Amino acid sequence: MNYKIEQMDAFTVAGVERAFQMDSSQQEIPKFWQEFMEKGLQQKVCPVFGICFDADASGNFPYMIADVLKPGTKLPEGLTTREIPAHLWARFACVGAMPGAIQEVTRQIYSEWLPTNGVYEVAQYMEIEMYSDGNPASPDYYSEVWIPIRKKA
Repeated sequence: MNYKIEQMDAFTVAGVERAFQMDSSQQEIPKFWQEFMEKGLQQKVCPVFGICFDADASGNFPYMIADVLKPGTKLPEGLTTREIPAHLWARFACVGAMPGAIQEVTRQIYSEWLPTNGVYEVAQYMEIEMYSDGNPASPDYYSEVWIPIRKKA
């Protein structure tokens, strides 16, 4: 897997959030993105991130389509904000058409890299999908998956 480890400062994101059930999220989150685009919400927030936050006891978790909210920027109507804390992040490169490519990289992170890397563990359950400009249906589309990590004790 192609990745880099990077310390990043805290930042604020603004976007549209919805709760999903863990067992159906791989089918439902792409539908959320489609709905986001069909409603023209990208006029309010340029979707750079898809962010999964920690799940509750029943397996529901919030997912946000978001962008960085620059200090002093007025929050557009209908959007919510979240603070992303400072962390050490593992940033995994992903190349391929969405959503399959990012789902496969995420699977590899949790089933291969985390159990075998020997140095790092998840610091906080949060997962950030970073999307670049370009055509997400293209086989050479670039994105990343970010996982907050810490050194194992």
